[in-house]
Amino acid sequence: MNIRTICVYITALLLMPFAGAWAKRSLVPDSLLRLDFQVGEASFSLQRVEGGAFVMGATSDQYDEHTISDKPAHTVVLSPFYMAETEVTNELWHIIMPERRIVEGWMDPKQPITYITWDDAQLFLQRLDSLTGMPFRLPTEAEWEFAARGGNKSKGFRFAGSDIADQVAWYTTNAGFKKHQVAKMQPNELGLYDMTGNVSEWCQDWFAPYYYGTEPDPKGPETGEKRIVRGGSYDNCADNIHLSCRQYFSPDEANNCIGFRIAITLPNDPVIASAPKVGEAADGGKNTKALTRTIRVEGQRLKFLYVPAEQPYYIAETNVSQTLWAKVMGQGQKGSDDATGMTRADRNRFLQRCARQSGTALAIATDEQIKEAEKLQVIKQVGEQRKRKAWQKDVASAQAHRKRVQKAQVFADLVGVKLRHTDDPVLRSLESGYDALQPMRLIIRL
Repeated sequence: MNIRTICVYITALLLMPFAGAWAKRSLVPDSLLRLDFQVGEASFSLQRVEGGAFVMGATSDQYDEHTISDKPAHTVVLSPFYMAETEVTNELWHIIMPERRIVEGWMDPKQPITYITWDDAQLFLQRLDSLTGMPFRLPTEAEWEFAARGGNKSKGFRFAGSDIADQVAWYTTNAGFKKHQVAKMQPNELGLYDMTGNVSEWCQDWFAPYYYGTEPDPKGPETGEKRIVRGGSYDNCADNIHLSCRQYFSPDEANNCIGFRIAITLPNDPVIASAPKVGEAADGGKNTKALTRTIRVEGQRLKFLYVPAEQPYYIAETNVSQTLWAKVMGQGQKGSDDATGMTRADRNRFLQRCARQSGTALAIATDEQIKEAEKLQVIKQVGEQRKRKAWQKDVASAQAHRKRVQKAQVFADLVGVKLRHTDDPVLRSLESGYDALQPMRLIIRL
């Protein structure tokens, strides 16, 4: 089959200078919100997905009993990209790959192509690149999930565009054990169709377990045995098509349930070019760029994780231990437990000594900063609220004890006995406030 004239409709690219952070919606020209392509008689479109931060994996809006592969939920930061509105169809496949005609399903050109290996998809993309001059690719797994969740427009649905699978997905309940034409169900918040159900979709990444922390534009490991497949298919039940569900297959495996979808990052995208790098202050301060930062204090390596908050910062992976406190301050008991019970003055001296050794200004995280890092799944939940309630209970108990001591002291004075009272060190430590009793979590401000 001859390939006809290729018309690529992209106007005004780089003609209108503009600026905007990738973490917020960008003021891009209307012509860049959607890219329309025509190859022969087949047409396809890609929707712009503005960059941002989101919690990827086993979030509360997904399945209650998550599989181990989508844990732990963790924060991902993405730059802008484009995602195809639909899966690659039989029609487009056979125009680009005429010698690789797949008889199954060809009677319906609007159905998604299947029986495609990951390697087949790469060859298709190489040919499409050479024809259009555009660097098409498979989406990364993080891009796929962010787009499926609705990007920055997400409403927190379990499936792509709804909490009701029958509205947005072809799956075992309604598909009749066969794939269907693309774009026959409701789209999600970004105008993308069939992100859940119909056919599963190859992603670029090798499979690897998730881990806590913040990842900027993750691309997965460099090597592996199986490639990621996302979205579920007509042959899956609802529990296997929710947005955090992960599947993985050998890159040379093909079946009638797996297809793929096109993605692209525009060369010289002005939003990416003008955005601060991950870990870099928005005002252009010191360009740290790092996903993590490491400092050394008393021979110990302290790891800090990037928190993509409105005012970003790095937060220590763990609380200050008794051992670190004892080494820095020359006092206290060594151990792996959290260091607590220090005065505010001692804490300030501890920070100053750590700063001198590491060359990095440190601070103690506030409750709000810890909760923010927990909410973004950068660190594990440390239960500060539960600890605060316990402290409040202890304070109330100590205050009641003080009143009892004061009343009893009147009678004890008659026999010359001195009872423990408000100068008791235990009571003083409770009176000193919650800050003295909570563990110390260090941060590096940006």
